[in-house]
Amino acid sequence: MSVPDISIEVAKKVQAIGQQMKSRAVRGSRALKTAELQVLRGQRGGKVYKKPGMSTHYTASAPGEPPAVRSHKLRPSFRPVGSTSAGALSVKVAIETDTHYAGYLEHGTSKMAARPYVEKIKQQAEPEILSIFNAPYNV
Repeated sequence: MSVPDISIEVAKKVQAIGQQMKSRAVRGSRALKTAELQVLRGQRGGKVYKKPGMSTHYTASAPGEPPAVRSHKLRPSFRPVGSTSAGALSVKVAIETDTHYAGYLEHGTSKMAARPYVEKIKQQAEPEILSIFNAPYNV
C-alpha cells in the first residue's frame, strides 16, 4: 500500500487561502477608501474664508476636526493598496496618498493645529474589515 502524498493537497489549500487573502486585502483597502471619503466630507466648524481668486467661500475645519474640503485634491488622491506576501501568507490593507500636504494636515505645523483624520478613517473602516477577514475561508 502506498501512502498518499499530502504535500500536493496542502500546497493547493495554501494557494487557495493565499488567493482569498489577496482578495480580502483588496476588499479591506476599498473599505478604507470608502471610510476616507466619508470622513473627509461634510461641513466643518471653523472660520469662513473666501477662496483666493474666486467669489466663493468655504468653511475651514476647526483644530481637531478632519480637514475641510477646499481644493478637492486630498480626498480623491487616496488609493487602495492591498498586497500579500506569498512566503508568510501575510496581507497589507492600506490606502496611500502622494499629496504633499496630507501629513501637515494630520500632524499640524508650527503655524497650524493638527486636523487628524487617519485614526477616524481606521475606526470607521474597522468593523467592515474585521467582517471581511473573519469570514470562513473556502478551501
